[in-house]
Amino acid sequence: MHEVGSQAGYYIENSGRYSAAHRPSARRAAQAAPAVSAVPFANIPWDKLLSVCAVVARVVAYAMVLVVLGNTFLSGGARAALVDITGALSKLVPPLISGLYVFQSPFGGAFRGDIAIVAIVLLVVDWLMLVIASAMQSRSGRYA
Repeated sequence: MHEVGSQAGYYIENSGRYSAAHRPSARRAAQAAPAVSAVPFANIPWDKLLSVCAVVARVVAYAMVLVVLGNTFLSGGARAALVDITGALSKLVPPLISGLYVFQSPFGGAFRGDIAIVAIVLLVVDWLMLVIASAMQSRSGRYA
């Protein structure tokens, strides 16, 4: 038996078949497939996910602050436009603090302390998520 062709060593002339070691399927199998971790969710970039969640928490907190300020200082028709938004935000407030620290303002509106508390908590959660994401990035050595 002697070997011929541009793929010298792969095709055996007499048998018309590839040898077991040189089969194209064996070469493809020998190429390393990406390693799959046995730990679920190990390949998720948690630092980036935390950063995105922090931005979402910050945007929601700023929206709540704007609604609280609108309810406090706006009067008449402008405040009437906020009634639906305030009602929707009130559903997000935990029942434990719902209606807590609601004061009438001298401008004819009402300061919604319960929504303000949730906004403050969301800003603290935003800050904590950014601190944790930063620690994860420095620990992994990606941005160090």
